[in-house]
Amino acid sequence: MVFLTVKLSDGRKGDAVLLAVSRDRMRLALQGQTDTIELRRAGDEWVDEFGDAVSLDYFWTADGSSIGSISEDVFPMVSTARH
Repeated sequence: MVFLTVKLSDGRKGDAVLLAVSRDRMRLALQGQTDTIELRRAGDEWVDEFGDAVSLDYFWTADGSSIGSISEDVFPMVSTARH
């Protein structure tokens, strides 16, 4: 399981669980929110459903190990649901 700190365009900041990730999309469960958030890559940044930039500040695993950023190392660590 991968966790991260997220800062949304409206100023909300909190911890999230990374539910699924690919090179161009990411789904998060933000602490305290009932709905998940889907982000997509736009150039060098991640944006929300409205196209507003989202800051992804810090990544860590359940055992407390730090991960620098979303990279090829994270993709195998996150499982996704398939239909």
